Amino acid sequence: MPFNYTKLRRLRELFGYSQAAVAFTLNVAQSTYYRLEAGKSKLDPDQLKAVARLYGITVEELLEYESSQLVQLVLSRDSLVKLRNDT
Repeated sequence: MPFNYTKLRRLRELFGYSQAAVAFTLNVAQSTYYRLEAGKSKLDPDQLKAVARLYGITVEELLEYESSQLVQLVLSRDSLVKLRNDT
């Protein structure tokens, strides 16, 4: 199954990051990151790892889960972290 690059935008927006901020993290120009989100360029293995690390997910989750599943995964993990910090 080909990678659905709309995941990148959904995750970025969920975390409230700008394209420039994510581009900086990946060490690419904002225009390059825009092309990644649009599916006009491909993520290399190091970029896949960096994206997964940025959002607190594994590369496998990033590759295998649909956008909505990733959003739910991130939100549930965030809720667990908050719960642990409150106790």
